[in-house]
Amino acid sequence: MKNPLYIAISLVVLGIVLVIYFVFFFKNDSPLTGILPSPTTPTPLPPLPPTPPPISPKGDTLSIGTPSGIVEVKNFYNNPLQVNAENDVLVVRADAYEMAYIAKDSSFILSITASPVGPTTLAAEKELLRVLDITEEEACRLNVSVGIPHFADPELSGKQYGLSFCPGKRTPVGAK
Repeated sequence: MKNPLYIAISLVVLGIVLVIYFVFFFKNDSPLTGILPSPTTPTPLPPLPPTPPPISPKGDTLSIGTPSGIVEVKNFYNNPLQVNAENDVLVVRADAYEMAYIAKDSSFILSITASPVGPTTLAAEKELLRVLDITEEEACRLNVSVGIPHFADPELSGKQYGLSFCPGKRTPVGAK
């Protein structure tokens, strides 16, 4: 009876020795070794291309497309206060208002930053006409929003206004 037990134990030990031998000595002989990346090795991503600087339109005038046609304005890119990566322009910064152009949707924003709002809005609108060298009629064809921050006038803030001389537009002029 001891013979079959010794034979079984010997076969198990021999099997374990053979498995260990094959694991340690033949583990790198796979034909795909070195061809496929290791699953634990991250694949580096290619570097991103550098962001190009904004391209400013050249010339004396700039054509701005509107739903009612093109409006030719004086090129404010020639003397910008600031241009960001999206090509938006801070056109005017005064004590009581700022004017910016948003390139993505070809719109202008007049931000009224001081009270009294009515006279300040009128001054900002006059400056818009002067800087762009356009008429009131041409300005009404542009996409212009007049905004008032809370610190300038809490009652009028949070709303979007239009130019006071454009028909059918809500305006802060005369509100106070």
